[in-house]
Amino acid sequence: MLNEKAEACVKLAEEKIGDPYVYGAWGDPCTVKIRKQYAGYNPAYKAKIYGACPVLDGEEPNCSYCKWDGHLCYDCRGFTYYILKTAAGISLEGAGATSQYDRAANWEEKGNISKMPNAVCCVFKYRDGKMSHTGLHIGDGMIIHCSTVVKRGAVSDTTWTHYAVPKGLYTAEELKEAGAVKMKPTLKRGSGGDAVRELQEDLKALGFDPGTIDGKFGQKTREAVMTFQLAFGLTADGIVGGVTWQEIEKQSRRKERPAEEQDKEKSEEWRVKSEVLEEPEEGEKMIMVKEKTIRELMEKLKELMEEGD
Repeated sequence: MLNEKAEACVKLAEEKIGDPYVYGAWGDPCTVKIRKQYAGYNPAYKAKIYGACPVLDGEEPNCSYCKWDGHLCYDCRGFTYYILKTAAGISLEGAGATSQYDRAANWEEKGNISKMPNAVCCVFKYRDGKMSHTGLHIGDGMIIHCSTVVKRGAVSDTTWTHYAVPKGLYTAEELKEAGAVKMKPTLKRGSGGDAVRELQEDLKALGFDPGTIDGKFGQKTREAVMTFQLAFGLTADGIVGGVTWQEIEKQSRRKERPAEEQDKEKSEEWRVKSEVLEEPEEGEKMIMVKEKTIRELMEKLKELMEEGD
């Protein structure tokens, strides 16, 4: 369920995908100074903080060469704190994941992950007597969390054990209406049924031809899935798990937006480059794909052709 605050949290979290992890950070600009600062606070993590920085690691002369130049940085609990504070004005008390979870004043409700409502909330991983990791559930079992970088995931991708709904994000009535989380099944070649039919319809609507809409996950559907995964920077394995479902839903929501909003995003769309870059024909949708991705796509298509039906 998304209300105005929850929707703002999801939007901001998605915008921050790819931002780097720095132990101890709470949404600070990723700079050499900041990394040195947090390495000083946390000497045990100095090697990792320095090793993930091209400048401090001696690979690059300055930040202008770094892919994270201009990005923010966080650790796992710093990421959820930043999103909730910035997007919804909600401040979680506690310096770490465990202390955040233990502060009853932080939460409208909390408990075992099996009872998590289908709402935006924090998720936690309990291990060795403490909460060792935390992230943001954005609905339907999909997670965005910071581990190495801010990334997408799913409840089924790791051993998430607990959930907690931040106080002030939903009313008690809204949580009752949210119902239980509806997890989408993992699909692959040989799968069948309504979930496959839904997948095929979504892929077709997004411009990736799955063949006949018949509820059967065959070779043509697998090719469409792999092409979709490559187009949006996912692992092109032809398996539709939590991350691929999340990207499909994200792109479907984007497609449903008013034309004016879609036009504003066209500058962010990628398209394949060639030596002579031709203008797209009227109504044509184009994306830019990295050269590495093109090579991967060609290799995967070659494999598919060799496998046959």
